Amino acid sequence: MHSSIKRILDYPKIAQRTPEWYEYRKKRVTASEASTIIAQGKGYDRVFEQKVGIRDTNISSEYMTIGTDNEEAVVALYREKFPDEEVFHDLSIIPHQTLDFVAASLDACTASGINVEIKTVFKEKFIKVSKMYYDQVQLQMEVADLEKTHLVQHYIRMPDQPIVVHEILRHRDWFERNRGIFKGFVEKVRDFFPFVHADEFATTSV
Repeated sequence: MHSSIKRILDYPKIAQRTPEWYEYRKKRVTASEASTIIAQGKGYDRVFEQKVGIRDTNISSEYMTIGTDNEEAVVALYREKFPDEEVFHDLSIIPHQTLDFVAASLDACTASGINVEIKTVFKEKFIKVSKMYYDQVQLQMEVADLEKTHLVQHYIRMPDQPIVVHEILRHRDWFERNRGIFKGFVEKVRDFFPFVHADEFATTSV
């Protein structure tokens, strides 16, 4: 088994979308937020307000609910497509090995060391990988210390509901370009709480 996968599986489980999971995310930039934080637009302010408790973090939509409910079925389809891979699903959110201002939740991973990110697509034609998804999986690979992602897009409104697997490789320079933005964002969240639980928001100096 890949050593990084062992670390993921051994990490104390914090189930996705539980109160503990939302609390853990408040103290770090997570992969699903990466593209929004990098853009530093209106979405940046929205995520900041969620982190500091000004805005509700438990926000869902019909599409998000369908995607979540569909995840297990897509994992089964992925296993059929890659029968030689041992696939792990229902994983915990994990921190970076050395940096305490980023974290990620993987939808699934393989024993050989592939990050598996699942997206339910509501389009009726095939689409390219968006920058948002690219940024998300790059931060996932950085946090999990993996070199490859299979981005699995499930087209539920197309005949036979096909899945398309995009292979995306890790680019370490992506993180080097953006780590200062992520660290600065978490420091801004920490500064919002100058006296309350400041130790919980402390970041490394790297």
